[in-house]
Amino acid sequence: MVVALGVAAFSQLTGINAVVYYAPTMLSDAGFGDSVALLTGIGIGTMLVIAGVTGAIAVDALGRRRTMLCFVPLSGLAMTVLGAAFLRDDSPAQRWTVIAALFAYILFNGIGMQSVVWLVAPEILPLSVRGPATSLATLTVWGFDLLIAVTALSTINAVGRSGTFFLYAAMNVLCVVFVVLKVPETRGRSLESIEKALRAPGSLRRNLEDTGRRPYGS
Repeated sequence: MVVALGVAAFSQLTGINAVVYYAPTMLSDAGFGDSVALLTGIGIGTMLVIAGVTGAIAVDALGRRRTMLCFVPLSGLAMTVLGAAFLRDDSPAQRWTVIAALFAYILFNGIGMQSVVWLVAPEILPLSVRGPATSLATLTVWGFDLLIAVTALSTINAVGRSGTFFLYAAMNVLCVVFVVLKVPETRGRSLESIEKALRAPGSLRRNLEDTGRRPYGS
């Protein structure tokens, strides 16, 4: 449950929907024209589609855990660049930096978190509680989505755009730490082997790593 709900929470705490919901408003308020803000919204949608396709390939090619560890740090870096860009004076270079960092963040977070979050809970939870526990993980996703939606603009008013983006960047760092410490790799594991590792004494992650060293299904 810690792993399933933790990944669900970080899928929103890393800032994805704050950017998706409010990017056009943020850009308009920052001095970008309404047309640029609108085109940025279209660009975000395009990045999400690309991230969805790429993520669907990555979770099987790289694995769930490795996909998060490869792409979430990049999304945190992009968010940091975005926050730093808003500290600079308005200029064409600054505006292009904002847009590039925004698109990069959407792409990397979409691959590293949004393509993984819906896989982890159903795979890692035991059969006896999989239905209600997966529903709880889904509730966690949308509950934290609501939290981000109602606090994003208030946070910007309180600490500024740069401070808000730096806060989300810090959440990406915490997400990486959580994945390193808690999240096991489930790629190539049957649901039965995952449940067996859950019930074995010791660390779930270590048990699954040991399972991975044995022939599949043994």
